Amino acid sequence: MKLTQASLARLDRPEGKTDHIEFDETMPGFGVRIRGKKGEHRTFIAQYKIGTRHRRINLGNVAKVNLEDARRQAKIIFGKVAVGEDPAADKTAAKAEASRTLDAIVARYLEAKRTEIRARTYAVAKFQLETLWKPLHKLSVTAVNRAAIATQSNSIAKDRGPVAANRARSTLSAMFAWAIGEGLCDENPVIGTNKQEENGPRERILSDNEAAALWLGAPEDDFGRIVRLLMLTRREEIAVGPKST
Repeated sequence: MKLTQASLARLDRPEGKTDHIEFDETMPGFGVRIRGKKGEHRTFIAQYKIGTRHRRINLGNVAKVNLEDARRQAKIIFGKVAVGEDPAADKTAAKAEASRTLDAIVARYLEAKRTEIRARTYAVAKFQLETLWKPLHKLSVTAVNRAAIATQSNSIAKDRGPVAANRARSTLSAMFAWAIGEGLCDENPVIGTNKQEENGPRERILSDNEAAALWLGAPEDDFGRIVRLLMLTRREEIAVGPKST
């Protein structure tokens, strides 16, 4: 049958069949699939053969997709088949890749580590991966690249400080290393990204009142004696000054 808007309106499945394909005589492999007891499910399809295997791609509901648009889609598919491609397999692979998003990897990682690490460590990792890295969750794992990680790391540093950003970066890197071992990805995109610049330790000299309060407040045990010894040593260093070299 030549598929036209008029013939589509008259098209019906043979008596007794609940699944029937009517192919277009002007484009072999392009047709309409009719399913259901009353023929209520009607979709355009493109069917072709790769080796000994038949492939079929759904091109959309007849009620929602224009006939000529469906025909154009089929023509593109058949063109790819002609040069050795397998559009159905590519579509399946793309769909699987799209479902392998970062949040799915995060969920699997946290489930695997729930009983392997301490509760406190787990809680921190959970917060970092589920909250701090949330803007990247809907990206396919292969789309989570260095640029995306660096951008979000900078955002974390701005909101929570460089130390928090670097700790979150380390946790994400550990997750990707685990994911590689599980066969969920092929590389760790965290590697090669820059760490945030952390401020060095701050130093200042205690005032006499602060030093006296610390001295008197130190407990009468080994810890207190160590604190007093360190205070005396530090005071002597300040009084003498740095050694010349």
